[in-house]
Amino acid sequence: MHAQVERLGMWGNILHGTTTAPALVGVVDAVVAGALTAVVLLGSDAPLEVGLSGGAVGFAVVFGLGSRLSFRQAIRAGGRRSPRFPAQSQEVAGPR
Repeated sequence: MHAQVERLGMWGNILHGTTTAPALVGVVDAVVAGALTAVVLLGSDAPLEVGLSGGAVGFAVVFGLGSRLSFRQAIRAGGRRSPRFPAQSQEVAGPR
């Protein structure tokens, strides 16, 4: 799987990142933030257009900040990670 993602380049890595659990949690958080923003605006007697626009902006802000934070953490941790399995070129020791 990892080799397939590498062949797809940058966009493949971005698309692969959207299928991970942290990405799903980020989208759910952003949806909740957008919905809460819209509810607060509509509850304060704002017009429907303002409430919906505010909800979209709330979603975009939380999603953007969450994505940026996740990306920065992944880049920082990249050098500290080490594989816990043998490389494809190494033979696995054990009974046959």
